[in-house]
Amino acid sequence: MRSPSIETTPMPALRLQARLEAHARWRQWQARTFLCALAGTLVVAVAFVLWRRLQADGRALLAVLEAQPVLVAIASVALGWNLTRTARRRAQKTFATSWLATTPLDAREILAATRRQVALRVLPVLAASLAVPLAAMAASGADARRSLALIGGGFLVGALTGWRSGTRTNVSVSAASPRLSAARATTSNAAGVAALARWPFARLLADANPRQHAQLVAGVLLMLPMGIPPSTALLIVLLAASLIAAHALLQALLATIPDAAGWLRATPMPLPVLARTLCLRSGGALLAAIVLATSLLFALGASRSAILAFGAVASAWCVTAIGNALASRHRPERARGERIALALAVLALLGSAWWLLPIALPMLWWRDAWRARRA
Repeated sequence: MRSPSIETTPMPALRLQARLEAHARWRQWQARTFLCALAGTLVVAVAFVLWRRLQADGRALLAVLEAQPVLVAIASVALGWNLTRTARRRAQKTFATSWLATTPLDAREILAATRRQVALRVLPVLAASLAVPLAAMAASGADARRSLALIGGGFLVGALTGWRSGTRTNVSVSAASPRLSAARATTSNAAGVAALARWPFARLLADANPRQHAQLVAGVLLMLPMGIPPSTALLIVLLAASLIAAHALLQALLATIPDAAGWLRATPMPLPVLARTLCLRSGGALLAAIVLATSLLFALGASRSAILAFGAVASAWCVTAIGNALASRHRPERARGERIALALAVLALLGSAWWLLPIALPMLWWRDAWRARRA
């Protein structure tokens, strides 16, 4: 009996593999083209809406900036300091926990890599901060050189200060207080599925920096005008603290979703169980923070329409961001770009046609739910 030829037998399988790879490359090119086209459309739409708004309100915006030069300078310094210090500490922490920490790298190479990572996080914020008065000056024809100098100079001073202070690491409390660590020690390695609900809060506590948050609140107090009543100042401080806590918890939840999905990918846990277990408690805490913020706005004397708009936009953004993270849970780098595009789209609709949000957001949530089930 004649044996089959070794040269001709694998050819159909190789052709099938080549065809499948070609189809995969075509689908990937289509997806990238669609995302690029969508991002370009959103950028053009946001730029058009902002240009039209600045043509009408550009002089009023520049007048507000010119009337409060001290507050603008303090806000710019605080923003640059906070972003730069956080970015440098995060880059140092990432390098210290990676395999590169064991390699004989030169200190100058590590410093250069950290400087590049910090610049990639800080420079876009600086460009966005300078783009607003520049666009207002170009649209309305008013002079904004003083505002540009205050924003740019304050941001650079804050960035330099944050770069210097970012080298200091936080002091660990557990090393100085062994009783606290002994009281928190677990006696068993067994953990139930309900432990997933505590993962975002654990990440929030691990990434929290109370000293930095206190300095942000102190910056808010410095930006308050003189002669303000103590009760009003206390309400503003509570509002800033609630917004900081809600933002930190949302960021922790968005970072936990891809980690939990990757960790549980080989388990037969369905998506509804994962989403309900992981996001229900964090979503309740976010809702409580939004309710607290709206109550504080009501106590500060804000209008009912502004309070309702803030609560609706904050709740809708939390649902949209969480749904997008669940839909792209196995591609976290893609989820970041999509969230930026979604934020631009929401800003564009808020500035031009806010009545389209109740129509567009449910369609977007349905699409994210469909993508989450397919993933």
